[in-house]
Amino acid sequence: PMLNPFVAELSEDHFQIEVVLDALERELAPTLPIPEPFLSQAIQFLHEFGDEYHHFKEEEVFFPFLASQGVRVEAGPIARMLGDHAELRRLLAGIVDLLPLLRKQEQRTARALRQLVSRYVRLLRNHIEEEESMQYELSQSLLNEDTGLMLSDIVGRRVANRVSAARLAELRSFAAACQQHVELDECYSLAK
Repeated sequence: PMLNPFVAELSEDHFQIEVVLDALERELAPTLPIPEPFLSQAIQFLHEFGDEYHHFKEEEVFFPFLASQGVRVEAGPIARMLGDHAELRRLLAGIVDLLPLLRKQEQRTARALRQLVSRYVRLLRNHIEEEESMQYELSQSLLNEDTGLMLSDIVGRRVANRVSAARLAELRSFAAACQQHVELDECYSLAK
């Protein structure tokens, strides 16, 4: 069955986020020096696209819609999703706090940063997997195409105040560059 348009939009966001996570994992391999400019860009992407844009769509539009349809928000999968969002924000803030210290190239800072990023990536991957499962199930029972289009329209109007269309295009371009980098890297590995 075809995904509801709104759920398809959320899934596309997930794909773009996971592409950046893939690149982040590659670039933060323990044997390599941490590439600070890339790390800063990836963290900015995860903050702006992952949180300000994607989580906003869920928290301000999708989850309230589900609540209006009788889905419990204070318990179950939605409560877990909201808890994950809060923990992801906390971890991201910790990473941002360590970034200025990274410029001093201290081993301890690099190790702490890798650990925080690893926890963030692991949590976000698990979170996305659970959301994909939940969204697919709910889209089959609660969302029809018209409802999905209505939710997409609401998001379009509300999100413009948070992330401009031009900035969104830049963020998507960064994700596309990450995907290309990872794919080239994988092709290079296979050619060895």
